[in-house]
Amino acid sequence: MNGIYHIRFSVPGDHGEGLVVLNEGKAHGGDASYLYAGIYQGGPNSFTAEIDVSHWNGPLNSIFGNINNIKLKLTGKEKAPGQITGSGHPVGASVQMQFEMRKLRDLA
Repeated sequence: MNGIYHIRFSVPGDHGEGLVVLNEGKAHGGDASYLYAGIYQGGPNSFTAEIDVSHWNGPLNSIFGNINNIKLKLTGKEKAPGQITGSGHPVGASVQMQFEMRKLRDLA
């Protein structure tokens, strides 16, 4: 599961995308406005993650609204080698997001 992934995420009415690096239980990445950092566990039939999302650049334009920081809980599974799909929500909120991750390459 270790590697560099392209992630697409959405809520009704909004979407975004970025890059995520999965390496030995740690996840790091970002997009043009937000950085991602957290932990994950995964295998062929399950993927879980807790990710801190923090604003670093430009306008506050998260798919969850104008936020500086948010913690996400994600669950999903590997639907094919290098493809992870699932859903998630901000801790303490019921807004659901969908996500798809596609592996771009292995780590060097």
